[in-house]
Formats: sequence, C-alpha cells, structure tokens
Amino acid sequence: MNDRAALLAKALSAHRAGDLATAEPVYARLLEIDPDDAEVLHLSAVIYLQKGRALEALPLAQASTVIDSAQAKPWNTLGSCLAALGRQDEAIAAFRKAIAIDADFTPGRANLANLLNQTGASAEAEEQLRRIIASNPQDAAAHNNLGSALHAQGRGDEAEAEFREALRLAPTLPEARLNLGIRARENGNADEARTLLASLTHSGGKLLHDTILPAIIPDAASIDSLRQRYERGLDSLMERPGSISDPLVEIGQLPQFYLGYHSRDDRPLQEKLARALRLACPSLDFTAPHCRPGQWRPGKRLRVGVVSRHLYNHTIGKLMEGLLRGLSGPDAQTFVFFLGGRDDAVTARISAQADHAAQLPSVLPLARAMLAEAKLDVLLYPDIGMEPLTYFLAHARLAPVQITTWGHPVTTGLPHVDIFLSAEAMDPPGSEAHYSEKLLRLPHPALCYARPQAVTPMDRAALGLPATGRLVVCPQTLFKFHPDFDRLIGGVLRSRSDARLVLIEGKDLWRRQLEQRFRASIPDVAERIVFVPRLSQHDFIALIAAADLMIDIPQWAGGNTTLEALSSDTPIVTLPSPFMRGQLTAAMLLRAGLDDLVAKDEDQYVAKAAAILDDPAPWRILVRRHSDALYGEQGDAARLSAVFRSQVEEARK
Repeated sequence: MNDRAALLAKALSAHRAGDLATAEPVYARLLEIDPDDAEVLHLSAVIYLQKGRALEALPLAQASTVIDSAQAKPWNTLGSCLAALGRQDEAIAAFRKAIAIDADFTPGRANLANLLNQTGASAEAEEQLRRIIASNPQDAAAHNNLGSALHAQGRGDEAEAEFREALRLAPTLPEARLNLGIRARENGNADEARTLLASLTHSGGKLLHDTILPAIIPDAASIDSLRQRYERGLDSLMERPGSISDPLVEIGQLPQFYLGYHSRDDRPLQEKLARALRLACPSLDFTAPHCRPGQWRPGKRLRVGVVSRHLYNHTIGKLMEGLLRGLSGPDAQTFVFFLGGRDDAVTARISAQADHAAQLPSVLPLARAMLAEAKLDVLLYPDIGMEPLTYFLAHARLAPVQITTWGHPVTTGLPHVDIFLSAEAMDPPGSEAHYSEKLLRLPHPALCYARPQAVTPMDRAALGLPATGRLVVCPQTLFKFHPDFDRLIGGVLRSRSDARLVLIEGKDLWRRQLEQRFRASIPDVAERIVFVPRLSQHDFIALIAAADLMIDIPQWAGGNTTLEALSSDTPIVTLPSPFMRGQLTAAMLLRAGLDDLVAKDEDQYVAKAAAILDDPAPWRILVRRHSDALYGEQGDAARLSAVFRSQVEEARK
C-alpha cells in the first residue's frame, strides 16, 4: 500500500505539472501491480486523451467505470473518449451519468452542453449552461458557451450579450474574443471586429481580421480598395500553410460573405480563398472512400443527398420543399441532412417526404464522416456561402457528383463542387466565365413553390405613414443595397412628390450608415425614405400587399421576396445586372410572361416605375393574371431528377 501511495503521488505530481512522459510509465507500473485499480485506469485514460489518443484511452475509461461506477469523473472521461471518436449518443449518455452521480460536477455538465450544442440540441445545451451559471455566475467559459448555444438558435443579440459578459469576466479569453469578433463581422461592424480580432495570433483569427468587409458599403469608389485589402489577407494566409487544424472552430464564419454584394466578378477571389484555406488546412481536401478511383458503383436508384442549415421556414426551405418532394421515386432515394436546431412545419414536411433524414453534427470531421458513410451518388448543396459548415464541407469530395445552385447565387470557387445549376434567363451566354463550376442551365429557374396565402394589405397608419400618396417598398436586407442603387431610388422618388419608400430595419448600425449614405447620395429625397421594424412573415407580405410598387435591387435581385410580392399582386420593376444574382427577379418575371416589368437600362427602370405609380391598378391586374405560372408543381422536380441522372452517367464515363 505504501508503494502504491508513493508511486501514485509521483505520477500525480508529474501529471499535474504537465509532465506526461514521466506520469504515463508510473501509471503503467501501478496497473501491473493492480490491473483493477479504477483510479489509475481513469488517470491513464486521461493521459491518453491529453495526447490525442482517444482509441487507446477508451478501454481504460470503460474499465474504470465498470470497476467503480459511482464516481462522476471517470464517466466524464469516458464521455470525452466517445465524443472524440464520434460516438455522440454514447458520449451524451456518459456525460448524463456523470451529472446524475454528482449534480454539481461542472465539467461533466459543460461537456454535455457543448456536445448537445454540436449535435443540434442547442435548447437543451442552453438549459445545462444556465444551470452552471446559476451556481457560478463568474464562469466565463460557461457564458461564452451559452452565447454559442444562443447563436445556434438564431438569438444573435442574446448571444452577443453572453460573449460580452464572458470577455468582461476574462478579458484574455480567446474564445470569447473570437466569438465576439465573429459577431461584429456578422453585423458588418468592421471597426469593432478589427479591434476584437487584432490580439488573436492563430491563423484563423488573423484571417478574419485581415479580410474584414463592412456590411454597408459607404460608396462605390471604396469597393475596389476593400477588395484589394481582402486579397492581401488571403495572400498573408497563403504564406502560413498548414496552420489551421479546424476552420470551423478557428474561423467560425464565412470570410467571403459580403463580397457578393459588391457587384463584381467574385470568381478570382473565391478560388483564391479556397486555395488559401486548403494550404492552411490540408484536411479540408478529404475524399470519401466510395469516391476513390474504382470504388463507386451507383445502383438503379440514385442516392441523392441534400445538405442545408436552412431547411425550415426560410427562403431556402420554402424554395426547396416542393423540389425535394418530387425527387424521391423509383429512380432516386433522398437523404436530407439538417444543420442546426430549428424545427417547424416546413422541417417536418421535408423530413417526412425524404427517404432518409438526419441531423448533422456541428463538428466538421464528424459531419464529413456522416456524409461519407451515406455513400451518396449526388450531393446537392442548395446554398453554399450562406453559413460556414456547408462551405467547409463542400471542400471535400463526398459524392462523385456535387452540385450547388442559386440559394446563394455566387460561385463557390471550390474544386470539388462540380456543377452550378442555373437557368437560361439567369445566366445568358458568356456567364460561364463567372463560375469555377460547370454552369448548367435549365430552361427556367427550378421552382416548386406553394403560393402564399392571401393577406389583407397592411394599414398605412400602422406604419406611421400618411393615408394618401404612393407607397414603394424594397424589403430586402440592408446590406444588399449597393451604392449604385441609390441613383434608382432617387429617380423613382423624384418621379412623384407624394411617393415614399419603405425599407425594413436591420441592425441599428446598418440603418445609421445607410441613412448617412442616402443623405450624401440623394439628399433631396432622403427624407422620404422610411424604415419600419422587422416584421412577421404575415405582416411582411401584408406590407408588400399594401404597396403600389416594389423596386428590385439590380445588383442583388429578390428570390423568395419576389415570389411573395407577386403572390400579393404587387408589381415589381427590375433591371438585370451582369451577374446571376442580379437576374433572379427578371428570370421569374419572364417565366410568368411579365416582360413589361423588366427594364433595359436605368432610365427605363425609372420610367416603368413612374408609369406604375401613375396608375397602379392595371399593373396589379396584369400581375394577378400572369403570376400563377410561378406557383405549384411545374415539373421542375422531374427536370432536376433528370439532371442528376445525366450527370451521374457523365461522371461514370
């Protein structure tokens, strides 16, 4: 007993000092003396975990819990082993066992919360983290992790408050600084993001710092200099290859998100970002076993996978629901992979109509492995560029045919995304040069969209607007307002002195910056631009229904918003720009036979808007007569299925 005590004291002393090389053989000696020593089995498992050898740690941790099942720490260590090996359900059960034994065991509860958040159960993660904070309000890590759980639920302002509290409690906590910097970048607050991220030394944080772009562009003249600075940030990352182990953790967001709103050819920068990330993080270039040469054997029914965070009552969910319903059949089976914890009626319907539905973990290697195990023939990403996990996943080869489409209408720049699915009206001849992918055009935009229920137009008094005069709306997110659009806003408002333009508020900073820009660019009409608070879906459509005219942004046209506007009989004026993201509305109007609403230049845009504002009634009748062509089943699901089959056959050659 004395020998054991002396050896254990020596091992513990070395272990606590971080001297694993000394501690490990002493633990091994103790296990030679007593192979059933539960404490030493547990400590040996901890050392293997610390050395990144979870597979070797696992049997030791399991043995320690069998021999002595009444201690919380071994169960926590077992959970950590299982989590590291991707066995999430078993890991969650082990963490639950740890806190069932000792409700005050904070490490076990924190690990449970983090794993719940990673697997999409962010609401329960929030509950666990609030219990930790209730017992120790000074726990900075718990506040930071609570912020992550809230952010996963789309509760950005609450998340930001928790990140700020974590940083107040621990000003040097890098995770809190990174998360708050990411949040500032999301908000387009370039100055605050730059300050928060400046002290981070790892490559991911430095990339975020070096590629910051504002959400609201101050003027068109600044765009080129912003993009040049961004490119220098990519060059800096390329000088430090192999320096990012997990981009989802170390970068945490899309460095390129605001590029698309500049109305420039993004292909060169998108491709350069992809090269820089793959140099810095070689593990991104993963190939699933069934995609290796000679391994792929597609069956009679294609295995078609769809991955998105937005398969709920969101633009992507509404655009994809009908298409997905029509994909399953004798020729294909669908595998739908959800991200995040948002569940609603759209989610339920999509899940019910899929042949297989699953939640992907928010851990890049685990999500990648889960997709690889599905052995897909075709993998469709509806919206690469909308959030980070799908972007980083799409660096890998997880299916022989990988496709993206106009859920986010910008080329990905990724070498393993094979096809960008577009339409003839959205990408005229010559557009191929804008894409790193093979551009594949359908006759029309792929739609299978249920017509929204009719609503009563919103009372103008509820918006604080006069009962008379013409009402113009542009209900897009404020960061989509390109500086060149200001000229068109000015022209439309000058066409009628009683016209007012209604915009939807975003972040306070965005509104302030946009108002400042309007006062500089169109000072004579800036006072007739009104901002209203964010609205429910019902009230959003009711606002559009109350409008005499909706004006479309040429540099980033509407998609779901256009479909909602036309469903309420509100006419839209659009002007296609050179890139697909500026042609969505025009493509829909042309499909519906509403060619008269598509302008050829800025002067015609203003003239068409003025004609509608002069007498809106006949234009509303015209929209009502033609818009049905955009709703319901149009055979696009069958066309999409045929595309998948033809591309699989092409890939087999």
